[in-house]
Amino acid sequence: MNPLSIRFALYTLAGTTAWIFIEHIAGFNTTNLAIGEITHNFAMIAFWILIFVEVLVQRKANGNALTFKEGFFSGMQFSFFYCIGFALLIAFYQHYVNPEYYENYKAFALERLHQYNASPQLIDSSMKEVDMVNNGSLTSYSMMFLYSIVFGVFLSAIAALVFKRKSS
Repeated sequence: MNPLSIRFALYTLAGTTAWIFIEHIAGFNTTNLAIGEITHNFAMIAFWILIFVEVLVQRKANGNALTFKEGFFSGMQFSFFYCIGFALLIAFYQHYVNPEYYENYKAFALERLHQYNASPQLIDSSMKEVDMVNNGSLTSYSMMFLYSIVFGVFLSAIAALVFKRKSS
């Protein structure tokens, strides 16, 4: 286990937690879901960027030397701990802080589809997707973790390739 990767994941989760509560206070997850749909992406984009930062920090901690294996493992470990924490954070938020989120978002998504005169088939498929992703079930959180970790592994490989450097 790499303590640097775990510490980095915990710091990133602290920032993500702060961001989610800022969104909540601003109403982006309660009354202004149109903006929230955009701002929800900020946490994931920050995570993707921080994979690269974490691998670079790992290289600096290794005396400015890093093998692909070390970089990849470091990025994967950061991603794994972050993604688990993120899924748990969203579960906590959705069940205890904002338990009305799913119903509010479902109504928002349906209203928007009607505004755009979506076909019944599109409405049906879109609402199934909303239900699958946002319903607050173990499956939805597991899917969130899986999608996040797949991107984390992919970006860890890229970061390890970008920042690998032989020792001098």
